Amino acid sequence: MGVDIPLARVQRLTEIRWERDKRFLPLDNAWMRAIGTQDNATAVATEATRRQLRDVPQIAAVKLGVCTTPDAIAAYEPVWPV
Repeated sequence: MGVDIPLARVQRLTEIRWERDKRFLPLDNAWMRAIGTQDNATAVATEATRRQLRDVPQIAAVKLGVCTTPDAIAAYEPVWPV
């Protein structure tokens, strides 16, 4: 029995979205604190990172689209913003 490659891609993308969502929480908190204290530099920098995180699933979908084996799909790790 073979592996359903399209389904494997969807599952990996779901895992990436879960990880992305976990990474959002501390950034959301930092952004809210920066806005509350009118720390514009931190708010802008944090928002830039949040924007990059929002883009991760879209980029990952493209990258996963060229993966043709289950091992390649499982091994794919997106570039996470720091």
